[in-house]
Amino acid sequence: MSHSASAPSAPRSALRMRLRIYSAVGLAILGAWLYYTVNTVLGLYDVTLAIEQSTGQRQGVLDAQTGLKEAEESLERYIAAGQGYDLSRHQLGRTSMRTALGSIRRRAPSKTS
Repeated sequence: MSHSASAPSAPRSALRMRLRIYSAVGLAILGAWLYYTVNTVLGLYDVTLAIEQSTGQRQGVLDAQTGLKEAEESLERYIAAGQGYDLSRHQLGRTSMRTALGSIRRRAPSKTS
């Protein structure tokens, strides 16, 4: 009887060993997938930040151009007609341009080596 009792134990031991190997391989695959996913998400986050900064820079440039155009047009109208309202609009345009340029300077990435 001792021979029949040890015989079923050998297949069970092999089955347990295979299950351990499969679970280790499964955990390794899951770990690799998780590593890839986290790296991909972090990469997308970096790209999103770069796009946001670029969009902010573009908006600042557009604001500065608008302020400059408004200041030029108002100054031309002031020179032609001499109305104080146009001079006020000229000052407002210059202020808008200066504010936009300050915003661009603050958002500019620092170039350090």
